[in-house]
Amino acid sequence: MAKSKKNEKEKLPKELTRNAWILVVVAIAPMLDSTMVNIAINKLQSDLHTSLDMIQWAITGYVLALTVAVPVCGYVVNHIDGKKVMQWSLLSFGLFSFLSGIAWNIDSFIIFRAVQGFSAGFITLLMTTLLMQITPPDKLGQLMAVVSTPIILGPIIGPVLGGAIVSGANWHWIFYVNIPVVIIAVLLNHFYLTSFKPFNPKAKLDWFGTLLLAGGSVGLIYGMMKGSTNAKNFFNSQMITFVIIGLALFVIYGIYNRIRKNNTVLPLRFFKSKNFTAANIGIFLAGIASNGPMLLLPLFFQNTKGFTAVEAGLMLIPQGIGMMVTRPVIGKMIDRMGARPVVLVSLAISLLGTIPFIFVHENTNLI
Repeated sequence: MAKSKKNEKEKLPKELTRNAWILVVVAIAPMLDSTMVNIAINKLQSDLHTSLDMIQWAITGYVLALTVAVPVCGYVVNHIDGKKVMQWSLLSFGLFSFLSGIAWNIDSFIIFRAVQGFSAGFITLLMTTLLMQITPPDKLGQLMAVVSTPIILGPIIGPVLGGAIVSGANWHWIFYVNIPVVIIAVLLNHFYLTSFKPFNPKAKLDWFGTLLLAGGSVGLIYGMMKGSTNAKNFFNSQMITFVIIGLALFVIYGIYNRIRKNNTVLPLRFFKSKNFTAANIGIFLAGIASNGPMLLLPLFFQNTKGFTAVEAGLMLIPQGIGMMVTRPVIGKMIDRMGARPVVLVSLAISLLGTIPFIFVHENTNLI
């Protein structure tokens, strides 16, 4: 009897499993794309005849567009069948993957990457949102383990695949390789994914608040980039100007949020919760600790150590393996101990693991 109940609990409905795996396939291209591009930074910089700062802006623009897509996607899926939204998002991602591959200069590359990032934001959010809509609460944990597969494999496979493509062909194929994956995803989505009713047709999008937050983020990041172009004069006039513009937009958003009584895209009342504030600060710091090296290490391995793109990709695998090993363990630890001690210990370990990089130079033993 106990065994029968256990099997019943572990067994997932076929339709639910089918939809989950379709959503996994759909998410593969965006997950791999974001990790493959980092390994090609060196070639992008030389072939597009540009600076590292401009290439960095292309990467940052992708992430910013992905972030802006979240509230917009939430609005769209409230009014339109999620299956149709996913279909158009996939087609857009595939189209702008192709356009990124044929980019003729850094300006066109930045624009195409930004739109590609916006499409990736839709796909990423829809993957989890649609799954949560069709999954019973008691099955959500099992399904989330399935959906997290591309998130785990991305940092492992992406750099190596990107390095192989750059070495065997050229950087253009990092984007072209997305096209067959997108075609398969479009077909699976069209023929096999369940349709979804609009979530809330009466919902409205806070366009003004979204633009203020996006503009503030762009101002701050662009200002920091202008400062980093000349380390000896970091606080130059351009840096200060754009940072002030970014901060001013955030202040305006705060006033706007107060006038709207927290009826905005990001209600500031959430930050009254210590847990919410601490969690966001932790995510912010963890993002700096994990994403910064993913940009700089490929350049270090290729430019300073003289590694090939494939070798540089292989050197990035340990970070992905670490994520894969700890992901299931962290979930169990949070269930037993709560989130706070786990997050604090994780941040401490991340900090300790980052400190040795301060002392790395061209003659450092990599083992």
